[in-house]
Parts: sequence; C-alpha cells; structure tokens
Amino acid sequence: MASYLIPLQNLPDQTFFIELGGKDCEIHIYLRHRYMYMDLKVEDKQIFQGIICLNGVNLNQYEHLGFKGELKFIDTQGEEDPYYTGFEDRWELVYAQ
Repeated sequence: MASYLIPLQNLPDQTFFIELGGKDCEIHIYLRHRYMYMDLKVEDKQIFQGIICLNGVNLNQYEHLGFKGELKFIDTQGEEDPYYTGFEDRWELVYAQ
C-alpha cells in the first residue's frame, strides 16, 4: 500500500486542492470548539462533510461513494488528536491507497 504525505499549514481553517488516487480532490479542514473537522469533495462530488479528525482513524468511511483509500492523521509525537498549531511539525495527514 503506497502512502502520501499531504502538506498542511498551521491554520485553523484551510481549503486546498490536491490529486489523490488519480482524482481531483478538495479538502477543507477547520476548527470547531477543540476539534478539527474535515470535508472532502472528489471531482465536485461531496464524499463526506463534518467528519471529526481523530488520531489514527480512517476518515474515509464512504468508499462506496467512489473515493478509494485511507485518509488519516498521524501524531508523530504521541497519541493526541490533531490540532492546527502542530500541522507543520507534529500531525501528518496521510493518504494511503
């Protein structure tokens, strides 16, 4: 299984476009209260919206909607859930196919 590191910025709200699995994707990551959440569109089709980002948990639980692979945050310094202040040096967003 090949994996790719998705670059993030230390921002509480960010939207970016990236190609994953040969498909054009739009990822929106945002802060609500203490937790980070994510929306994913693939080729203009909403795959998921408002999924809470937890350490080590596959965010893509809807493969039947046409997006294959795992998308998850990994804490490189422990076992905590991701927080935007550590996006550039602690938490990695990884796509594995």
